[in-house]
Amino acid sequence: MTASRPPLHVRLSARLRRASLDRALADGTDPATSPELEWRARQLASPGTYRELAERLEEVVDEAGEPHPNAVVQIDREAVRCAREDLLTLAAQLAIADRANARGVALVRRLLTEGLSPLYVPSSPERLERFVRQARAALGT
Repeated sequence: MTASRPPLHVRLSARLRRASLDRALADGTDPATSPELEWRARQLASPGTYRELAERLEEVVDEAGEPHPNAVVQIDREAVRCAREDLLTLAAQLAIADRANARGVALVRRLLTEGLSPLYVPSSPERLERFVRQARAALGT
């Protein structure tokens, strides 16, 4: 796919399948395997996206200190407190990035948006720490 915008049907398909495309990218699927994946990878690969994700990670760390009873989904506060430094390092990595690997960005989006991610499902704090380290390594910044 060239640097120009893809046809409308590709953009619409990518929008409708955003979550599954993010999962595929996070799992390491080569974006060149489909026009939708390539478009989604290009969307994820923007400094605005990086900064938005960095801000959300910082908010998550803040929420671990002060629970928000009105939140629809509660974070695993203990795991977030244990992974605090790794999460803040990941946020800083994203905040200063001018270019990052789509797989790493997709992993961060999964962490923040999927209800079954180690950010939300109580388990061992090490699970969240491993996920965050994996995302940091995949970012390639």
